[in-house]
Amino acid sequence: MNEYLLTKMTFIKRVTALALLMACSWAIAAEDVWHQREANQLWTSECGCCHMAFPPVLLAKDDWHILMQGLDKHFGVNASLDTKSRDEIAAYLERNAGSSWSYSSDSQRITETNWFVKKHQASIRLVQKGRIKNLVDCVACHK
Repeated sequence: MNEYLLTKMTFIKRVTALALLMACSWAIAAEDVWHQREANQLWTSECGCCHMAFPPVLLAKDDWHILMQGLDKHFGVNASLDTKSRDEIAAYLERNAGSSWSYSSDSQRITETNWFVKKHQASIRLVQKGRIKNLVDCVACHK
């Protein structure tokens, strides 16, 4: 082979390797749902008093908006907040929400997003077998 072709092939290999490395790094960072970009004490205390304060990235912005507007019927429970608290928490959740379609759910249920279903196949099978009560007890596995 001539020197030009060898140089071009080396360049293509390096660019491909760099692109793969960047894609893997992005995928790993995108999967780290447990580290919030920012903290919010009100969210932690209000949402965490009844259930785990789910990381905001687990739902898309529009889903958090709908969920926060319907707190009076929050999955069968009245979880209403005063307007100031609701607005602060909603703004926090929407700012830190998941940004892709895989974090969206027609029911606003985290356990029904494509991301959750893909990541939790084993847990879903255990629920179906009756070995786990439900899928929202994240702290049972995630300490």
